[in-house]
Amino acid sequence: PAGGADGEVQDYEAAFQKRFQQVKKQEAEAPKKRARKVKKEPSAPAWWAFWENRAGAEGQGKNFLSPSEWNYLVVLVGVLMALTSVIFAWKMSPWGRGF
Repeated sequence: PAGGADGEVQDYEAAFQKRFQQVKKQEAEAPKKRARKVKKEPSAPAWWAFWENRAGAEGQGKNFLSPSEWNYLVVLVGVLMALTSVIFAWKMSPWGRGF
């Protein structure tokens, strides 16, 4: 025991033993918490979520693409067609024949 502030007596061994018991208790509970977390995880991987609620066969009444995905696809195809047309026009012009 050593003297503390205001004449308090601190027993460092008792404080260490108390803290040591707390740490041991937390370490004993840690595998249980990990086991609970593992059970809560979904069985399917995250990338599989894209395929959920999509039409798999004709007549299900579902679309394979959502409206925003369909719009993105239409814009992408339009840009590719425009780019191809510009390159074709350039290659057919007298200025683009050198390549």
